[in-house]
Amino acid sequence: DSHGVGMIPAYVQNLKTDLLKPQAGMQILRDNGAVVMIDGQHGFGQRVGKEATEFAIQRAREIGLVCVGLRNAHHLGRIGTYGEQCAAAGMISMHYVNVVGHPPAVSPFGSRDARMVTNPFCAVVPRRDGPPVVLDMATSTVALGKVRVAYHKGAPVPDGALVDHEGLPTNNAAVMFEEPKGTLGPFGGHKGYGLAVLCELLGGALAGEWTM
Repeated sequence: DSHGVGMIPAYVQNLKTDLLKPQAGMQILRDNGAVVMIDGQHGFGQRVGKEATEFAIQRAREIGLVCVGLRNAHHLGRIGTYGEQCAAAGMISMHYVNVVGHPPAVSPFGSRDARMVTNPFCAVVPRRDGPPVVLDMATSTVALGKVRVAYHKGAPVPDGALVDHEGLPTNNAAVMFEEPKGTLGPFGGHKGYGLAVLCELLGGALAGEWTM
C-alpha cells in the first residue's frame, strides 16, 4: 500500500504529463566493463530496474564485480526487490538511491528545512540454506509512503518521525500533505543524515544526473 498500489495515482498523473514513458526500456550509455551507466529513459522503474539488475548479474558472472549506475528511471517501488533478484542469482549487492521528481521532504539533522527526499539504501547477502539477509530502508525515520498511508487512515506516525513547520516534533501525518508543511527527519540523527547524503552522491551525482 505504501510502495505499490498507493503509487498508482502518481503513475497515472505522470503518464498524463509525459513524465512516465510506458514503452521505454533501459539503454546502455557507457560500458567500461566493470563500470556501466544505464539510462532508464523515464520508463517504468519496475521494468528498467529489473533489466538493469539482470544486466548487472550477468556482468558480475563474467568478470566478478560490477558497478552499475541507473538514471532516469521512474519510481522503482521497493528497492529490496532488486536486491532479492541479485541474491537469487547468488550475488551480494548494495543499492544507493537518490529520489527526485517531487519536492524535498526530509530535513537534515538539526534543521527544519526540507533538503532531501527519503533516499533508500539496500544491501543483500545470499545464504546457501534459507532466505537472504536483506536490509532495505529509507534513510528518513520512516518512508514517505508510510506517512501517506497513515494520513489517509487518520493514524499517528511514530514518535520522532516528523517535525511541523516550526521544527517541533509531531505525530500528525497531515503536516506532510497540508499547509503549512513540516518535514521528515533522518533516522538515527546525524548518522542517518550522513547516509542520506551518501545516497544522494552515489545514487545521483556519480550517475551524472540531477540531485536535490
